[in-house]
Parts: sequence; C-alpha cells; structure tokens
Amino acid sequence: NDFFTSLSGFAKPEGVPIFRSAGNMAKSVPSIFISSIVFLLASFFMISDAKTVRRAISGIFSKSFYDKLSAAKAEIKRYVGGYVKAQLIIMIFTFTILFVGFKILGINYSLLIALGTAVFDALPFFGSGAVLWTWAAVSFLSSEFSRGVGLIIIYLCVIFTRQMIEPKIVSKNIGLNPILTLMAMYVGYRTLSIGGMIFGPLLLMLAISLYRAGVFDPLIEFLRDIKRIIYNEIQTIKQQFKE
Repeated sequence: NDFFTSLSGFAKPEGVPIFRSAGNMAKSVPSIFISSIVFLLASFFMISDAKTVRRAISGIFSKSFYDKLSAAKAEIKRYVGGYVKAQLIIMIFTFTILFVGFKILGINYSLLIALGTAVFDALPFFGSGAVLWTWAAVSFLSSEFSRGVGLIIIYLCVIFTRQMIEPKIVSKNIGLNPILTLMAMYVGYRTLSIGGMIFGPLLLMLAISLYRAGVFDPLIEFLRDIKRIIYNEIQTIKQQFKE
C-alpha cells in the first residue's frame, strides 16, 4: 500500500521532472519553429547562390588550394554516399530481426513498429534500446513478463548483429580498412556514446578525404622539416661527444 501511494504521488505532473521538461519544450516550440524557418531559408539562398559563393572562395584562395578543396569535396561525397548505403543495409538487417521477433511475440502492427524502431536505431544518440528497453520496462510493470523478456532478447540480438556486421559493411561501402573503421567506431563510442559510433567513421572519412586532397601537405612537410632538423642536431651532438 505504501508503495502504490508513493507511486501515485510520484505520478503527479508537478512531481515528475519529465512533465516539467515537456512544459519547457512546449514553451520553446515557437523559437524552434522560427529557427527552423531561418535555417531552411538560409540553406535555400546558399544553394541558389552556390556559383557566386564558389567564385568568391576561388578568388580568396590560391588555385592550388582551391583545387585541393574541390578534390576533398569529391572524396567526401563518395565517402558519405557509401556510408549512407551502409547504414541502409544495416537498417534492413535490424528491421528483419525486429519484425521476426515481434511476430514471434504476437505483437500487433509488427511491420510498422519494426520499421519505426529500425529508423530510430539509425539516429545518433538514440538507438533501438531507447524503444525496446522502455517497452520492456512497461511490460514488466504490467506483469507481462514473457513479453518483457522477449523484448530484451530481441534487443540483444539487434546489438550483437549490429556489432558483428557494421564494421565490415561500413568499411566495404566506403573503402576504409575494417580495423580503422572499428577503431573509429570504438573511439567515437567512448567519447560520444552511441552517437559516436556514427560520427567516428564520418570524422575519419573527413580526415582521409582532406589528406588525399593534399590539404595536410604543408603541415606534413613542416613536421618533416622539424624531424630533419632534430635529427641533424642529434647527429651533431653525437659527433661532438665522440670527438
């Protein structure tokens, strides 16, 4: 009785932080709407005046540097296209596992729910766990233990499959080494949590694109000059020490 009394008191809107957050979010809707309109208009004008912006940039930088930027742009387009294709393939795997699992559990509207969860799984900072774990918790509270356990098993299957296939599929479609892809995903996960597993390979692609375009050549040459100077100094000190 004490437990349910406390639970009913907790469920009051003024006592739950999520209701306060929902109220604050509702208050910020006009600001979000205006920001979205400004963003869309700015994007439209930037795209419509792309040639003018390109000419202005080419006039500021040297021809060699502008050519490097163009090459980097082409590399990034190729990488991003491959990465999107890889994520779509992973989404198909996730959708299949979810749909089969929901059908086994006898869940209504399995197709639509599996599709929505698969799309949610591809979003940064979210993942299928945000849906399945919440759903499992509600199932346990509703005394539907078999469904809760089944949802957890489905989530584990999705995570296991994703961890197994994602490095290979991503590396195959964007042309990166699987080990580098796995390292980028791990570093991204350790720094930015789940969303880092998506942003990590993207940042790696950006760095490789800029490197292949020669943007880092001056920096690399500068570091080589420093290395050469340090090596010569060490050799001079060794020679003096021998004398």
